Amino acid sequence: MNPNLVSIVACETYAPDVCEQALIGVLAPLGGLDWVRPGMRVGIKANLVAGAKPEKAVTTHPTLLAALSRLLKERGASVVIGDSPGNLYNASVLNHVYALSGLKEAEQAGAELNHDFSEKDGYFADAVQAKRFTYTGWLDGCDAVVNFCKLKSHGMMSLSAAAKNLFGTIPAR
Repeated sequence: MNPNLVSIVACETYAPDVCEQALIGVLAPLGGLDWVRPGMRVGIKANLVAGAKPEKAVTTHPTLLAALSRLLKERGASVVIGDSPGNLYNASVLNHVYALSGLKEAEQAGAELNHDFSEKDGYFADAVQAKRFTYTGWLDGCDAVVNFCKLKSHGMMSLSAAAKNLFGTIPAR
């Protein structure tokens, strides 16, 4: 795969079939989901920064999360969706975010919502900065993680995308 390749596909509505076809189309030039093997546990790192209804457009849309979950399940993977929103990282906060963000739709598609609120300590000896860091423990149970960000502007930066979305792997305190 070409590391400089960018794939963009229009998704005109959040109708389930339109979302699924858009995901298939955007993934095709990148090799699709051919890397997924039966029995894998795939984590979807969604952008669930705050509890907000889908029409507010601040979180990864539940119909897109459901479509990706279905596609991964069709390849034999189990799916877990998680994030550490911009509040405390605990069951009460996350359950509220899950409910407001419409993630029942993803559960109905076969995804599990993360309920592992453990924190893990990481160490990266070759790092220039931050050799030690804390991350959300649910990631350790995944064979692969899909960074499924929400393309949007952000108050602290011009564009909130994939790199910013990974900030949600750090437990909020």
